[in-house]
Amino acid sequence: MIYKNKENRIAAKEKGTLLPIPFSMSITPMEALLFMTFEQDPDSVYSAFEAQRFDDDLQGTGQLVIGWRVDGKVDIFHDPQLRLDPDGYDVCEGGMAHMVARDFKDSYFTVSPSGMEAHFSFEDLQGRLIEFEIREQNKKAPRPFGFLAPVGEGAENPSAMPILMLHDFYFIRRKGTGISINIDGRSHRPDVINFPIDWSIMYFSRYTPDPLVIFFNRAFEGPIYNLAVAGESRVIKEDTIYEIEYLGETPLLKAIEREYKGHTVRLSFEPAFPNLSAFKDPSASGEFSVKGDPALGEIRGVYTVTRAGDELKIILIPSGGWIPKKERLGIRLLYTLVGFFRNWPKSYRWTALIRNTQDGRFYMDSSWERT
Repeated sequence: MIYKNKENRIAAKEKGTLLPIPFSMSITPMEALLFMTFEQDPDSVYSAFEAQRFDDDLQGTGQLVIGWRVDGKVDIFHDPQLRLDPDGYDVCEGGMAHMVARDFKDSYFTVSPSGMEAHFSFEDLQGRLIEFEIREQNKKAPRPFGFLAPVGEGAENPSAMPILMLHDFYFIRRKGTGISINIDGRSHRPDVINFPIDWSIMYFSRYTPDPLVIFFNRAFEGPIYNLAVAGESRVIKEDTIYEIEYLGETPLLKAIEREYKGHTVRLSFEPAFPNLSAFKDPSASGEFSVKGDPALGEIRGVYTVTRAGDELKIILIPSGGWIPKKERLGIRLLYTLVGFFRNWPKSYRWTALIRNTQDGRFYMDSSWERT
């Protein structure tokens, strides 16, 4: 039985203990995102372009374009002043092929009351001129909603589970929009959605001025972080909040929360995740969820902890997939008819092997695989 009352927390405070934390949620800042697809009329190299804008202390200020290639890999073209981590792009399809600098000072993408406006022009690795442009001038204001991007749907060897939460997300409307994709002088037709959303015919190209990029449980090899707990139900360490429940005097992990620019990401467990330092049972299991803003819905899954001698094994599987909010007809259609939007998390599996080290800490070797 889980004890949450004051008396048990006071007893735990007097004793004091450590709670090993094997989970992590790292946030990569991003200011805006645009994704244009032309998979029905691809180039010999590319079938989609994704533009991203940054303005933060970690990566700097500037823009980049991801060229999604027909061979499943990606090419990254970026402003020279950006400070990018190449390892962060192994969650993209078959991984990164090339990362090269390009000058995007005359390129832009913005969101106005009438929709999206964007223009990019640069040379690819073969010296071909690539230009794409959107000018959306629709008389009706967009009706954006929350969405979870399937950015990790095609990843082969991901080092983390990417969770790209798109706030104020919307598709490009065909009416009143000028849109063009040109590669080496040839025009390519953008993909379209074959059913209406909000009673409008849409391109499959989409955008958000407010993305939140989370890398859940990056692959890790090393000692686990120990959280000092002394009877508290909430412990705040820098930008992370840990919620604690108690089994007698033993602290258990109920949830981890992080906040960025007014958005909260919450990893929670039901029942609370066991304290590894006090775990004596052969096995334990339960459910977990990852939630952002209510409009985004949640990712659901299951966890197990098993013991084999002195070694513990943790497995997390997001077997419930993405469960979106479906109040609007267009979102229900997307969820029903475009299966990979909801199903891609189900094929991720996180495994962590944990053992005691000589100094009394826990040592973890964790990784993701696609099943």
